Amino acid sequence: MSNILTLQDIPDLKCDCCIANNDSELIFLSVWGKDTAMQELFAKLTIGETTKHGLTDIKLNHHRVFLAEGKHYAKRTLKVTKTLFGSLIHAFIFDKRIIEPNRDFRDLNSMISIYKVEDVSTRHNRYFDAIKTLSSVPILEHWADEIVSIAKQQGMIKEHKAIVGDIDATTIIVNDTILTQIMSQKIRDGILTLS
Repeated sequence: MSNILTLQDIPDLKCDCCIANNDSELIFLSVWGKDTAMQELFAKLTIGETTKHGLTDIKLNHHRVFLAEGKHYAKRTLKVTKTLFGSLIHAFIFDKRIIEPNRDFRDLNSMISIYKVEDVSTRHNRYFDAIKTLSSVPILEHWADEIVSIAKQQGMIKEHKAIVGDIDATTIIVNDTILTQIMSQKIRDGILTLS
């Protein structure tokens, strides 16, 4: 069973899952609480640093997670009735790249994958599928091991562990220029073949 952390700025809200990247920027947050406490959180996040009452970071016990500048977050809420504590709101706040890849840059495409902690082969397959989705060049299935290896060596795959909760996340940023150059060389060298 995972831990439950309290949001220090709004102690009536409890967090059962939070993932941040290596720069402590929020990727995914799952919080529970009464409707008024949840609305307070949304209001403070909306006003951000424009007033002293806004939030630019979230403090969970001894962890601090920042809201990335210029990033757009999405939220999903669900009202859960008939709990031991009455009606509760369950909210997810997350980086939009979780639900839709970011294709804002010509050569740099990115997406975030969230998954329950899983075995290495399942994770490997997930990485390869994401790279194929993001790449503008065709990638053959039997190249999977080599392509994932290239992506890891080039820093295109970044794994993130949960602060709390039993899920992890991976940011995959495909640089088409670099990937295409390396793939072309490996095709010329006979490492990547057509069959």
